[in-house]
Amino acid sequence: MTIEATGATATGNAVSVAGLSAVTIAAAIGQIDVAVLLGAFAGSVVFVMSAKEYHWIMRLGYLLAGTVISYLSAPWTAGLLALTSVTVAAIINGVLCIAVLNGLIEKGRSGKALSAIIDILQALRK
Repeated sequence: MTIEATGATATGNAVSVAGLSAVTIAAAIGQIDVAVLLGAFAGSVVFVMSAKEYHWIMRLGYLLAGTVISYLSAPWTAGLLALTSVTVAAIINGVLCIAVLNGLIEKGRSGKALSAIIDILQALRK
């Protein structure tokens, strides 16, 4: 099977295949809640498939980072929002964490990441 990475559809398919393969392998070999992992993956895919302006390698990195962050923070989000399903929390995290990561990367490029984090934390204290 050959995946041609010249068109947007082929690139999206390559990212999807690589991401889904990584999720499948992680679920098969680890002590992982598969439903929560797939929820985190699904939430992250929403951003990755719509971000055509990024190179496919960068989108794959976003997909993997978003899935891991979403999976690990899903129980906390479920408790915070009083959700009965950790899978729903993982989907919400998957969509939101990519936006947060993208915002932090943009602030980091301009040299304002630390000040942005401090401003957010100060706003939460009020």
